[in-house]
Amino acid sequence: MQITETDKQIMIKTARSNGAVGKNAILPRFIAEIEGLQPHLILDFGCGKEAIHVKALREQGFEFVFGKDLVSLSEPVYEVTQNLPWHLVYASNVLNVQPSIDTLNTTINMVSDYARYGVAYFSYPSSPRKLGYTALKIQDRLVRYFKSVYRFTYCKTVIFKCTGRKCQEMLERRLTLTND
Repeated sequence: MQITETDKQIMIKTARSNGAVGKNAILPRFIAEIEGLQPHLILDFGCGKEAIHVKALREQGFEFVFGKDLVSLSEPVYEVTQNLPWHLVYASNVLNVQPSIDTLNTTINMVSDYARYGVAYFSYPSSPRKLGYTALKIQDRLVRYFKSVYRFTYCKTVIFKCTGRKCQEMLERRLTLTND
């Protein structure tokens, strides 16, 4: 499944460069507290064209942080490829701006592929900007792609920690049977 041009345009309009971004962003702050300055290879999936969170984490001392702009679907910033063994992939303010269920599924699948050797973190606010899904419904989506999904609340935002990508055959069968 590909992300349509229409969906990309909708997501572009949700981009923001002020407020809870950069050093104030909830998910990168949570990751910095939980993971510490370990030498992780970190990917900010859906970093936006300015990669604000990537820059903020680098300023905090994380050396190996890269970003991938979801809308352009270009290679990650600094020409890093998907085949790297990412230790940690995070999607901050990404799931709540997906304009359709197909785009949501595609996004989660892409993150699970990047995080196949490590862990994925997702943040999900109490007031999502698109789809209107509850955190419980998002959790239901995540368990279709990951073997383990843990849910935390941090600064009034739900954070999901996901590990263990499920095999592609199982994903395709589940999506065919339960794509609602």
